Amino acid sequence: MNPSRPKSGVTMNDVAEYANVSQTTVSRVLNNHSGINAATRRLVLDAMQKLNYRNCVHTRISILMCPLPEQSDPLALDCFSSIIAGIQENFNPQEFDLSLQVLPAGAEELPQPEKQQGVILLGYPDERLRRRLRERQIPYVIASADCRTRNEDLVTIDGFNAGLTGCLRLLEVGRKRFGFLLTEYDLPRYAGFQMELMRRGLPIRPEDVRIVKDSEYSSFVEETYHLLAEESLPEVLVVSYIDVARIIHKMLHMNQVRVPEDVLLFSFSHRPRRSSAILHVSFNPRELGRRAALRLLEKLRMPDDPPIQIMIPTSTDREDTGKSPYIPGKQAGQPDSGSPASLESSSTTTPDRKGIA
Repeated sequence: MNPSRPKSGVTMNDVAEYANVSQTTVSRVLNNHSGINAATRRLVLDAMQKLNYRNCVHTRISILMCPLPEQSDPLALDCFSSIIAGIQENFNPQEFDLSLQVLPAGAEELPQPEKQQGVILLGYPDERLRRRLRERQIPYVIASADCRTRNEDLVTIDGFNAGLTGCLRLLEVGRKRFGFLLTEYDLPRYAGFQMELMRRGLPIRPEDVRIVKDSEYSSFVEETYHLLAEESLPEVLVVSYIDVARIIHKMLHMNQVRVPEDVLLFSFSHRPRRSSAILHVSFNPRELGRRAALRLLEKLRMPDDPPIQIMIPTSTDREDTGKSPYIPGKQAGQPDSGSPASLESSSTTTPDRKGIA
């Protein structure tokens, strides 16, 4: 099929005549050529829209997964696969060629840049890689619960508000001393806790804050052993990932520390869980992927649209063991004032704040 003559009957030559440019210029716009300035690109795109031009050459969209060094098989991680599913359901295969590629951790170079017409970055994309995309004027969106940026299109969760909401929930049940086992990517969530605790006159003890060196389970286990050895546990332990929180739960139990009576565990998840008495904040990674896809479609239609930050909702929930966990100050049979519905944060477009996966 001749790509210059779509089924609608409108040709590239028709678009070129309407926009008063050459057919080569129209072709370069369709292929996202870096040598086309923004004004000309807008002129051609407007002509295509007014003439109802339907390009028969599929737009090439790349999903580039940018893992951490310790994430040797990121495709096996449920959170990433859910994000990808959300992306895929929003690109019509009759209009778009969608590809997926896993890059090495910290990758700086853009693979096959001449084939990239739109990109969605997952995980932890290096700034140098993002700069390559900007230099080539390739539209891109970052879809990550852990990436922080202010001048790029980003779909994420509001980590600060997730921390603040979790802190309010824990204060409701009477806990006052908070400890933290977090990675560097969780600092916005920590800031949410810190602000509310300071406002309440409950400063966080320096020894209760542990920044774990990476996301490996073994690193969290090591820090938990140090906490247990010091024999001065906080009333609440906030942990980066709910799977790690389950391991810590077992470690505490083996050391005769009761959960949640002695230490209440609080963590973060990419879906509501129903397996243990752990309070947690959850978000929907499929929705994160869906919103990233919709934003990239907007960027393809409006290349000059300024970057925005899109936050997807989070909610606070408790995992259920089949019986209500002990909460100081709460009588048996008393309704829980902090239901997930009342603690759901709103979806909004705001300055960058980071979440978790």
